[in-house]
Amino acid sequence: MREYLEFFSYQSGGINSLRFTPDGKYFATGGMDGTVKVWDFQGRQVSEYDLQADVFGLSFSADGKNLVASGYDGTAKLV
Repeated sequence: MREYLEFFSYQSGGINSLRFTPDGKYFATGGMDGTVKVWDFQGRQVSEYDLQADVFGLSFSADGKNLVASGYDGTAKLV
């Protein structure tokens, strides 16, 4: 568990949202720094998106190929 907690130190400002892909291979974090990051379970950051607003929520599509992020500014973006 400690190894997984270390992933979160790479997101400045704290984590507001965490979601796993339906297949459980990846997870996404949404932060107060306005970024969305997707991780694998080997500790690699797979992708990063700038929402330009504190991230409020995340949701993966049923097939895990699409990710929607919502911000505290009232926007929702397909990232």
